[in-house]
Amino acid sequence: NFFDNVPTSSVSSGTMPGLISLDLSRNSITKIDESIIGLTHLRYLNLSHNRISYISPAINELPHLSILHLHHNQIVTLTPFLAFIPQLQNLTLEYNPQLRTLLNVNSENFTSDFVQSVRTMMQSSQVCDCVKVMIVGQENVGKTSLVNHILGKKNTTSMLSTDGIDIDQFSLSVPLHPSGSRELTTNL
Repeated sequence: NFFDNVPTSSVSSGTMPGLISLDLSRNSITKIDESIIGLTHLRYLNLSHNRISYISPAINELPHLSILHLHHNQIVTLTPFLAFIPQLQNLTLEYNPQLRTLLNVNSENFTSDFVQSVRTMMQSSQVCDCVKVMIVGQENVGKTSLVNHILGKKNTTSMLSTDGIDIDQFSLSVPLHPSGSRELTTNL
């Protein structure tokens, strides 16, 4: 085989609808980029024994992928999105020497240790509820009026031009999903 990238043009053009298994092992593929998004029915992807050093977060857009072989490549860093491919059950990352050294993982359960550590890290991460907003523009275009509107202050027609920087702190309730909202504090 002589592929140097994942040949997705045939798939996205409709010549292979419903492709569920793809073996591109033992090629010269160097990256998994955004073009892989078109492989939406894929369940098995073997990219082992290539030269892959980059994996796009787009890999997470393969909703049915359950087996992904990436062993014997040149992967240096991993996207955390690998741990969140919805149906992924089997991920092989062994024999990526730079990756093993980078993560300092020496166990026999390299892949499962990676997936577990990423999931734990993502679940325990904290949301920062502070935002800084800067409104920039030419004079007399309504920057101060916009800030006053956000802050719930009334605008007056006799408002003077604002010189310099005006810093104010306020709370803003932002709906994040249908079940509720979250209050943010911001400096404006």
